[in-house]
Amino acid sequence: KRQDFIFALIGEELGFVGAISLVMLFATLIYLMLKAATYARDDFGKYLAIGLTLSFALQIAVNLGGVTGTLPVKGLPLPFLSWGRSALLVNLFLMGVFLNIVRQSQAPPTAPRAAPRPPVGRQ
Repeated sequence: KRQDFIFALIGEELGFVGAISLVMLFATLIYLMLKAATYARDDFGKYLAIGLTLSFALQIAVNLGGVTGTLPVKGLPLPFLSWGRSALLVNLFLMGVFLNIVRQSQAPPTAPRAAPRPPVGRQ
């Protein structure tokens, strides 16, 4: 298998700030996916959403570990960034399934909106 070292290129071109920003974006995505999984309508949706989240998180961790040298190179692409049509297609399909789970989920109740105030000074 081939390893795509796109994270190393991002670190080289954008520096430490760019690499940390990318890691923070992935961490935020994983956090939001786990948070959204808790609002799934049924247990199947919840477990499927958690499984999809862990799939993305593991793929990111293995790729970043291989690029940084802390894990052996396994050939897993970085989701949504690495070159490869089949991996991108599968990741987009899995994200579509996840977004369908979120769309059908029971969102937490929100506070009702206040009525708009009339403009001051005009009558």
